[in-house]
Amino acid sequence: MPVATDVFHPTINTQEREERLAKWKMAVERSMHWETAGRHLRVPMGLWDTLALGLYAFGSFGMVLLAGLVAGDGIG
Repeated sequence: MPVATDVFHPTINTQEREERLAKWKMAVERSMHWETAGRHLRVPMGLWDTLALGLYAFGSFGMVLLAGLVAGDGIG
């Protein structure tokens, strides 16, 4: 049994297609090797950079302890 398929018909002309393709190729060329373009990817971590993660971890642990106390599991 034949399978129904859709047929693609472009809505732009050949010149516009070539112009867009050339711009796309130029953009791809400019983006090559961005991650190694003379910059180091390592970001120094100071006290203020890790504060949010520490507060999240301690807050989560505190909520687990509090939940155990409220549930009467004998934690704490």
